[in-house]
Amino acid sequence: MHRLAAGELLSEESTGFFLGVLRGLSGYHDGFRRSMSSAERSRVAVKYGAYAANRNESGVVYDSAGEPALVYSLMAQTEGHDDNYGATHPVVEAHARMGRAVFDIVDSLPR
Repeated sequence: MHRLAAGELLSEESTGFFLGVLRGLSGYHDGFRRSMSSAERSRVAVKYGAYAANRNESGVVYDSAGEPALVYSLMAQTEGHDDNYGATHPVVEAHARMGRAVFDIVDSLPR
């Protein structure tokens, strides 16, 4: 994700397109971006994946000037919730709490 945000993996046009899709407001909102406004959500590029006990999410948080400020990756396995792919999954709820805290830290950094 760091190399993608830095423009090291794709052309400038393809990087912009791909990150734009990951920052899109019609994307995944249950985890890291759950407790954010639409404007805040648009500052987080996210890729989510879930299968059986796995709940994984990686992304890039942008500062208010639109520059990549932080790359995150949250990988977890929790037995007993394999069939819960919704926002009530305990790991997904934890991702949401961490997302709000991390976003607020990024916003408080001096520019």
